[in-house]
Amino acid sequence: MGVGFYDRVAQTYRKGLLIGFLMAVVSIPVMYFLSPMAMGLFSDDSAIKNTGVTYLRIDTLAFYAYVVLFQSVAILQAMQKPMFPMYLGIARQLVVPASINYVLIVMWDYPMVSMFYTIVTVVILSAIIAFFYTTREINRVKGPSS
Repeated sequence: MGVGFYDRVAQTYRKGLLIGFLMAVVSIPVMYFLSPMAMGLFSDDSAIKNTGVTYLRIDTLAFYAYVVLFQSVAILQAMQKPMFPMYLGIARQLVVPASINYVLIVMWDYPMVSMFYTIVTVVILSAIIAFFYTTREINRVKGPSS
């Protein structure tokens, strides 16, 4: 795969992040304001609806981070570099949240809503890590001449 190929990969990555940002700008308010209606489709129980609305509204903080994370994973997989996304996924979805939530909820008796903030924080940090790692990998294979 030549330098031109990785220039296109870099361009695709940037364009995907931009399109994802534009989609997030539209989708975040929709998700935030329509979350009560969306939760009403799943349950009539007010406690369940309130918990779901709380989660959806908190999760809007991570909406664009999901875009960055998924774009980064896709680019790395396309570049035949799947191991970093796999390790990041295991850390993001299992190890880090389980550890933090155990401490916060079980040991320190924080409320359940702290779990939602943990999810958002871990997703945002993972997206930042994935962005810089992906950018570095693209630049590394492109070389200094591009």
